[in-house]
Amino acid sequence: MKRRLHLFIIITMLCFSLFSFNEIKAAGHELKEVYIHVQVLENGDALINEKRVAYLTEGTENYFPVENLGASEILDFSLVEDDVVYEFVDPWDSDASQEDKTYKNGLIETARGYELVWGIGNYGEHTYELEYTITNMIKQVEDAQMLFWQFIGDQMRTPPQYVEIEIETDFDLSFESEKVWGFGFEGEVEFEEGKVIARSLESFEESNYATILLEFEEDAYSQEHIIDILPKTIEDVKDEAFKGSNYAKKKSIFSVLGSIFVSFIVILLLFIPIAILVIIFRIVKGWKDNWKRRRLLRKINRTYKGRHYSDLPYEYDFIDLVYLLDEKKFTNLEYIISSYILQWIYEGLIVQEIEETRFIRRKEYTALKFNKLEVNKGPIEKRLYQIFYNASGWDHKVSPVSIIKWSNKDKRSLKQWRIDIMEESKEYLVAKGYLDEFSSKLTTNGQELQDKLYMFIKYLGDFSLIHEREPIDVKLWDQILVWATVFGLSDLVIEEFEKLHPNYIEDSAYTSIQTITYVSQFSKESSGAAHEGPSSSFTSGSSGGGGYTSSGGGGGSFGGGSGGGTR
Repeated sequence: MKRRLHLFIIITMLCFSLFSFNEIKAAGHELKEVYIHVQVLENGDALINEKRVAYLTEGTENYFPVENLGASEILDFSLVEDDVVYEFVDPWDSDASQEDKTYKNGLIETARGYELVWGIGNYGEHTYELEYTITNMIKQVEDAQMLFWQFIGDQMRTPPQYVEIEIETDFDLSFESEKVWGFGFEGEVEFEEGKVIARSLESFEESNYATILLEFEEDAYSQEHIIDILPKTIEDVKDEAFKGSNYAKKKSIFSVLGSIFVSFIVILLLFIPIAILVIIFRIVKGWKDNWKRRRLLRKINRTYKGRHYSDLPYEYDFIDLVYLLDEKKFTNLEYIISSYILQWIYEGLIVQEIEETRFIRRKEYTALKFNKLEVNKGPIEKRLYQIFYNASGWDHKVSPVSIIKWSNKDKRSLKQWRIDIMEESKEYLVAKGYLDEFSSKLTTNGQELQDKLYMFIKYLGDFSLIHEREPIDVKLWDQILVWATVFGLSDLVIEEFEKLHPNYIEDSAYTSIQTITYVSQFSKESSGAAHEGPSSSFTSGSSGGGGYTSSGGGGGSFGGGSGGGTR
């Protein structure tokens, strides 16, 4: 009886171990990036080049469906990986072994269209380069021509983390002559350098898809090549496509005026109580956030009692650690932007200029001038600097009396920057061995790094006690202030510095407390612009001139299909 019980326990433990192993293995299984380049040919066909970057841990083949083709066909499907040209197999056997499918690809005809399929081979990182032709991609309606195609289908087993679609023709595409809309994902679609480019701003979920509607002028392509004439107008197409989307068709002037009047009455009735609620909410939230931070600081003081770390806690750019700090609620976008601006002032990339306003009475204020466009910085930091440089107007100055005009493009750039710093920081921490790739938990090295950061934070709070009898080094203090700002502790550190040197701010690179205050205000405004959702830009997007995509809609398109991934 005992022997049977022992055998049962062993088998149970083995099953649990195997299940746990499969869970861990599957955790890294993902389609990281999909880049699709569409070259529309003179005859209305399209040459498609795709690059798919994936990390695979299961399955024997990749596949995706292309359905609802109308008069279109899929031709000449080829695939390359690391300069190895795959062998096209016809017919394709999905039941073949993984070994037999290695470096092979094929087409499977289905009741609704095709499946493009290729073998996985070894597990791990793969970069696939696909090429195929879609005939008759340009469709003719009664009064226009269009490309209306679903490039990524929904319900994928491994939804892509990032998607970029680029469409070009033998003539330049422009919002002046064409119109474009994107459906099915959170992203943007723009006219750029004679092309249409759509980019995702958030990772795809199973419900997401990527559909593009590109409207041409009626005679963009010769009628002799466009054989698929649909018995509907372009407005009929848009009516169907816009259903369930965030895009809205233009209303008559009377409808608009009526909506404005109703909105005015509603705002008048609701504004005062809502304003009061917003103020109360902000006060409570601010108090709650400060309380959480104070509690965490007290915990750090208890945990690291008697221990400090007096050097800068990390020898490279603090942006590398933003994922770790954000996870621990010790930084946010506002603090990161403030830190960079203080660093740029220290380095001379931003110049402080004293100006004055003569409204009612003369009053001096500090303006920040972004000194030059090209800076010798890493790609992430350089991108942020250039966003501010471009948004700051003809004189490249920002100040408390000059309102920076955030364009939709600037807001999108800031939002994408915010997404990218988190993703790149996480990848960096994994690559350097600070973070476990599968569990996202700190490794031993990661715990040591976190200890160093926390002991540095404790050091900031005890700065005046530690350095009471030491010589003053204002330049070093300026660098410490930059790091303190990363943690949102600039006020605390300035207070500590001024206990030892009351004229610290005047002698520092920042010259005035007004500079510190305005940097904080400007960073708060900037982070707010970066967090504005796509809904703020749907009005411009609905006109077809580019802008944010719609998370829904796109009905009536060709191509696409549900499913896909690995099996």
